[in-house]
Amino acid sequence: MALSAALLGCLALLGLSVARLAGAGPLPALVVIAAGAAGLAGVVLALGWAGNRSPGALDNASGLAVLLELARRTEGPEIAYLITDGEELGLAGARAVADRLPAVQGVINLDGLDDRGRIRVAEGHGWRRKGSAPQLAAAVLSAARALDMDVDRRPLPWSVPVDHGPLAAAGIPALTVLRGDWRSLARVHRPGDDPGGITGTGAAATATLLTVALGLLRDSQAAHLAARQGNAS
Repeated sequence: MALSAALLGCLALLGLSVARLAGAGPLPALVVIAAGAAGLAGVVLALGWAGNRSPGALDNASGLAVLLELARRTEGPEIAYLITDGEELGLAGARAVADRLPAVQGVINLDGLDDRGRIRVAEGHGWRRKGSAPQLAAAVLSAARALDMDVDRRPLPWSVPVDHGPLAAAGIPALTVLRGDWRSLARVHRPGDDPGGITGTGAAATATLLTVALGLLRDSQAAHLAARQGNAS
């Protein structure tokens, strides 16, 4: 399966600090971000269980694989792709880019997409859980209903740092899409997070979900522009 191959290939990409996978020209209306380390690992990392010895299959080659699959499936200047790193260093990659992004419709962060568990749309950052991305979340949930997929939307626990946090703090609508359960949490940032523990079925399902969601966002933007042009004429 192409996505499984991408999952393995993504292990080599985790050393990138910041890389934009998009053509020349102005930044599009939507940015999809994949982080070098998954938000599910925040508590584990804080306890220092495994340091930096994890192969990183779930956290976060799975997110990078979905990003690459979305880049393969989608065309057009409306969507840009960004890879950040340094989540273990205080979300350094996301913080570095947060103030450099021009106005965008929003950011979808892909973070730890396991084979098991519910797909989760997580918003907010900090102990007050500030920031949200209602338009992005609505598109993902609408896509889930169309595909008959079980997707949950809820605030992110304040103690779990993920890369959408600095972006939301900068005023950019941002959320994180992740999938897993307590067994996923037990693997991340540990030596057992290797390719043998993940098949890519969760990543493939997430790629399908977000392909539909991005199509809905694109259609909504096109309808909005058409309405504006009609009002101006």
